[in-house]
Amino acid sequence: MLRRQTGRYLATGVANTALGLLVIYLLMGLGLHHWLANAGGYAAGLALSFIVNRAWTFERRGPNWVRDIAPFAAVFATAYLVNLAAILGLIDGLGANRHMAQLVGVLLFATVNFAGLKYVVFRNS
Repeated sequence: MLRRQTGRYLATGVANTALGLLVIYLLMGLGLHHWLANAGGYAAGLALSFIVNRAWTFERRGPNWVRDIAPFAAVFATAYLVNLAAILGLIDGLGANRHMAQLVGVLLFATVNFAGLKYVVFRNS
């Protein structure tokens, strides 16, 4: 079960990243400011992540999807803050290579987000 969920989670991450980039480039191509294009791309990726992780990765069933939105957003925000704290701490605090710091940050984000989704948001699935 854990191996299947991990594989699905990673595949979903690739898909929502690809969608996010596609939307960002599309919106910039339509003339939107890069800040707005970036926000639109992240919103699209986050929506896809919610839908696919809920239905496929963690196989949550039932029509009451609204109850999952707030905890999903809280887990995402927590994972993002862990990512940001690690990157800032490694680069600014320890003088680490920024590319290595980004890699560590991404790995921490993915781990915290997966754990939060599995054990908090979709724990009863």
